[in-house]
Amino acid sequence: MTLFDIFALCAIGLSVVLAMMRGLVGEVLSLVSWVLSLIAAKMTAQPLAETVFSFIRPSALAAVAGFIAAFAAALLLLFFYAPC
Repeated sequence: MTLFDIFALCAIGLSVVLAMMRGLVGEVLSLVSWVLSLIAAKMTAQPLAETVFSFIRPSALAAVAGFIAAFAAALLLLFFYAPC
């Protein structure tokens, strides 16, 4: 094996390791964005339901609509903000 072959194998190996780390970081950031979206939806669902969805009866249905809207908005915001 020549010196060029060793350098080529090292470059390929380094590229594989960096690609695996990049994939891991992307998956972790995706999971964090889902968790943050759930937390944001839980915190803002009731106020959103009381203001925006006040015309929906029963109020439990308005709370569900508020949770879904808040979750979707937070997830969409984090999706476009994610650096990966």
